[in-house]
Amino acid sequence: MTQTKTQPEREPAADEALADLDRLLARDMIPAEYRHAPLRSEDRLLEFMDKPGILSTIANAFPDPALTEGQRAAKARKLVEEARILLANADKKVREPLLRCTTDSFVQAISNCASLDLSLCKPLGQACLVPYQPMATLMVQYQGFITIIMRTGVVVSIQAEAVYKGELDSLVIENGKPIAHRKRLDCDRSDAAIVGVYAEARCAAGPPVNVMLNRAEIDTIKKTSKAQEGPWKWWYGEMAKKSAVRRLHKQLAQGGDPAAQAALARAIELDNRDFGLAAKQAEDGLREFGRGIRQRAKAATIVDAKADPPAPEKAAGSAWDPGATVDKQWIARFMLAVKAARHGESDMADESWAEAVAGGPLTGLTKGRMAELGGEVTAGKFDPATGERLPEATGDEPAGDEAGG
Repeated sequence: MTQTKTQPEREPAADEALADLDRLLARDMIPAEYRHAPLRSEDRLLEFMDKPGILSTIANAFPDPALTEGQRAAKARKLVEEARILLANADKKVREPLLRCTTDSFVQAISNCASLDLSLCKPLGQACLVPYQPMATLMVQYQGFITIIMRTGVVVSIQAEAVYKGELDSLVIENGKPIAHRKRLDCDRSDAAIVGVYAEARCAAGPPVNVMLNRAEIDTIKKTSKAQEGPWKWWYGEMAKKSAVRRLHKQLAQGGDPAAQAALARAIELDNRDFGLAAKQAEDGLREFGRGIRQRAKAATIVDAKADPPAPEKAAGSAWDPGATVDKQWIARFMLAVKAARHGESDMADESWAEAVAGGPLTGLTKGRMAELGGEVTAGKFDPATGERLPEATGDEPAGDEAGG
């Protein structure tokens, strides 16, 4: 008697709008032969370059709005090639589990890397791919966090170092002053000999900021991590430095470049969320990410064409009553418009941002009012960081350098 493999059960979408988007993504973005199928060979990643849906998904994830379509495609191809080289040269303990990960999860991981504009080139140490069966997951490394923090302009330099047994007599740490650390080559420099790590930032304004973690504190962080049986076991020193850099970032002044701050918030979110995801959760994350990219592309087309924002579609076979209270389908469409308009420019929850725009819970809105707000959100009339309405231009503002003071 032969046994037939059953496909994993899929929960129905919450409403018709999301179900339609899911079907669109499944058809256009991920070929059927990639879904739930192991990668098996790093060379299969090169097929992504010949799949327009996949390549455009990765290309549209890069956050810089000034990039042309050709530049985005070139950066996407380069990132895919970096992923292939990283996988081909990975240690056996990492490479073999990655090859068993599903092909579609690599699309999500590489797209996440593009959304942070980081490199998968191993010598740079910014990001890498980690297997969490059966999903390939992006892991931002400590150099990646340093790169993003530097982009904010809040600091001028950051260093993260491990301290080994035998170096403590040369380590001087005083809060508000630079760290003095004389490294020694005549001591054991294995992971087992690490007694602590520190991170130090030279700020653009104000005194230096530093953080130190001893071995006990590092091991406490390790025990609470879902990655303790993978990256922590393989790269203890690198993970310890990342812990110090993440704690350092909490002490730095906020502000600087908004796009870099948004990327930093997303990097932290990915670092907190992605490790150990179940296959269903990871697939949902892939679909959510794809929806956001498509909505951003649609919004960009509308802005470039200077066309009026489209009103929500009428339900088939029914009349639209502007005085009727919105239902789940309308709220779902409005939230997609909100995600597209924000471009990930803050770590404020989209639900909170939407309620700030609406002045209260969305469930209390009429369809007419939501349609009006949807057009204003798409037209960029709200602050993407706070949800506050932007002041209308009067035409009296000074132009050029006079406006900047």
